[in-house]
Amino acid sequence: MIFDVIILFALIVSLVVGLVSGFAKQARGLVAFIAAIFLARLLFPIIGSWFTDGALYNSLLPRIDAWLLKQGDIFSQTVPAGITEEQISALLADTRLPAFAANLVLKNVDFSNIPADTTFSALLAPSLAKVVASLIGYVILFIVLLILLIVGLWILGKVLTWGILGVIDKVLGAVFSVVNTVIIVSLFLLVLTILAKSIPVVDTFVAKQLATSKLGIFSWLYHNNIVGWLIDKLTKK
Repeated sequence: MIFDVIILFALIVSLVVGLVSGFAKQARGLVAFIAAIFLARLLFPIIGSWFTDGALYNSLLPRIDAWLLKQGDIFSQTVPAGITEEQISALLADTRLPAFAANLVLKNVDFSNIPADTTFSALLAPSLAKVVASLIGYVILFIVLLILLIVGLWILGKVLTWGILGVIDKVLGAVFSVVNTVIIVSLFLLVLTILAKSIPVVDTFVAKQLATSKLGIFSWLYHNNIVGWLIDKLTKK
């Protein structure tokens, strides 16, 4: 419930701030955000292996394997022959893993070549570790690019003359402020999702918040993460 209130408060504040500051002052941030997304999309295939094949992946793998084993006895059992993607998807749903993350995990599992005596955790942990490492890497790259672009556009804005857009400026400012807040909240929830997979206390906290999300705002944004959806779409080959 607390996250419902916090998110609702953030949206109201962003609406007021947008109305006061207008579109012009916020346009630079929006342009920087969009540019950072697409630049990260272009650069991540080049540096992505730093995260998915390096120390980060190796440190995540045992943690995620241990986390999966805590999700139920089924994960310590051997994968039966002929298991389908739909069955694995249903199994992942029981872990409270967001749908977009579960879909990314399934993409990295070769169901046609599962070695004998492979446990569910051994099958899914490497794929989930790569997904988490990729998300962490993408978020880090995005944040670095966003900061650089905001600074660059701020400097550029100092030499530009911004016109007064009146009422339209205020309305557009409010809209874009709310959109930016939703995206920032989604980014925070994505990080929270990642932490929940390796830190039991965070996992318990998230589960409690999902169970007590009376307004449904936190629950909806958690399971329909906009940033996660964008990453899923932008990282498709």
